[in-house]
Amino acid sequence: MTANDPNSPRLKDLRKNSLVLIFSPLEPSDVMGVLRRIADSQEVLVKDEILEEIADRSAGDLRAAISDLEVILKGGSLLEGELPSRDIKRNVKEVLRRLFMTTDSVAARRIVSEADVDYESLLLWLEQNVHLHLRSTKELDLGFEALSLGDLNLGRIMRKQNWKLLSYVYDFLSAGVATSRQESPFRHVDYAEPTWPLLVWQGNRKREKKTQILTKLAKFTGVSVRRGARTHQDTIERILEKEPQLKEAFASWLEIKSIAFGRSRSAR
Repeated sequence: MTANDPNSPRLKDLRKNSLVLIFSPLEPSDVMGVLRRIADSQEVLVKDEILEEIADRSAGDLRAAISDLEVILKGGSLLEGELPSRDIKRNVKEVLRRLFMTTDSVAARRIVSEADVDYESLLLWLEQNVHLHLRSTKELDLGFEALSLGDLNLGRIMRKQNWKLLSYVYDFLSAGVATSRQESPFRHVDYAEPTWPLLVWQGNRKREKKTQILTKLAKFTGVSVRRGARTHQDTIERILEKEPQLKEAFASWLEIKSIAFGRSRSAR
């Protein structure tokens, strides 16, 4: 059985009873070697520049590279820039693998366009994993500079609704990141999901719990929410820090769940 995304929740049960073999993208030099053998076997003279362009644009997909070569040979045209394009969608981990495998800006743009996530999600994935491929200080500086410029333009789009800037966002997330790898060799790594959405969710949950407590305090004590935050809440937190067993009593008094107080510091 083959799968583009073996981590899909739909394959969870099957994956437990299966041996997962990951076929990583090929190196451009390996792809070019196969294309050269095919061209020689067909007794067709193809310049190395053409094969190199096909290999770079394939981003490690040998089947795609062979198809491109076949289309060009059958069409009788070997002119640069006439390579066919495809409407392909790939999962984000495969996109990252292919993106960091190439240093060609044209190939990088095409790879990013195939991502099955939006630009905001892609930015988070890149921020989380860019250090795995950009190993030197110089490369990291260039990579994060490209990501920051992409994020900057996203902010301008949101504020001014100027969607013409979206093309620049994709340029920074694709060519900007790919061309930052100048020294470090490509290596196969395991990509981690972005932690930022989780941190945002945890922060929101913490604020919701605090708001719930303050609202109840204001209701039962007859003071404003702001004053309750400055006086009553601080007092309750100090009491619970010393007497955590009173958490249930305070929760019952405020008619809220005890989990809203979180864990006491002594229990951490």
